[in-house]
Amino acid sequence: FPSHDTCMGAFMVPMFFQNRAAAVRSLGDAVNRPSQDNNLHQHPEHFQLYEIGEFDDEVGLVVSFDAPEFVVDCQSLVR
Repeated sequence: FPSHDTCMGAFMVPMFFQNRAAAVRSLGDAVNRPSQDNNLHQHPEHFQLYEIGEFDDEVGLVVSFDAPEFVVDCQSLVR
């Protein structure tokens, strides 16, 4: 699950989560954590979460999707 920075026009380094719900919860926590060096909190309108594949724990491989799948925009996670 990488986030996409619309201001930079680039994807960030992906993170691994058990499922989409866990990724959204973690991102929501990060978006709502106030800090001067937290770009997700300072500029939530610039970030979106995408899913790019699945990890097959039976064979130990990451299976990539044909294209990134939009999950949620960070602005909608602001509490």
